Amino acid sequence: MVHAYSYITLSDQNNAADKDIVSQQDQAISEFAHGNGIAIERTFYEKRMAGTTESREALVEMIANLDQNYPNVRVVIVEKLDRLSIDPMTQAHIILDLQRKRIRLMSVKDDGEIQGDHPVYKLIQQLCAIAEYDGE
Repeated sequence: MVHAYSYITLSDQNNAADKDIVSQQDQAISEFAHGNGIAIERTFYEKRMAGTTESREALVEMIANLDQNYPNVRVVIVEKLDRLSIDPMTQAHIILDLQRKRIRLMSVKDDGEIQGDHPVYKLIQQLCAIAEYDGE
């Protein structure tokens, strides 16, 4: 069985509907995981999405835990990619970091694993190509 962490975020830390948002994300991720033979080992809850990657305590903690628990936990599941970050460049940075660690990222509402034809995956490939070109 594949083991995963789930990552759940809130758009606004003072939103009265936060409890429903968390419940919806948690349910969607749980159903997705169950349907794909994935066991959720731990869920990380981010109180808000604003700020840099470093200011997201749950994200930083999750990545540190992935380092400690590899190869037991090799997948991160989010409800939607924009829950990881609404900024495509930040998404690309996080995805690239996970890929370097050989961690698969899956998104319930973005057709599963983030790879191949996914726009953010294409962006990552293009950024890597530019970095390689600049390094020559």
